[in-house]
Amino acid sequence: HDVNVLQGDNIEIGNIYTQSSRLESNVIQKYIAPGQDRNQMTQENFIKDLTQLGIGYVLVAKEVDWENYDTYLKNNAHLKMVHDSENLILYKVAILY
Repeated sequence: HDVNVLQGDNIEIGNIYTQSSRLESNVIQKYIAPGQDRNQMTQENFIKDLTQLGIGYVLVAKEVDWENYDTYLKNNAHLKMVHDSENLILYKVAILY
């Protein structure tokens, strides 16, 4: 079956992290952009934002700074790791009730 994919459009060139005006990007970036204090953000708000955008899975490519993002995801009780390979990690988003 078909799956919609939301891919990051942040350019990360020099001091410019992004110039995106896409709603989905702005929602996600408040959690992952440099300088964000992830300790101040609740896991529940992150999951609510993901589900409101229709996101059911989070795929992490093991590239340059992937561990910075993965630590935040791994510690979220509402995400379940369903796949871990040499190059990728896949998390399933739990639905909050």
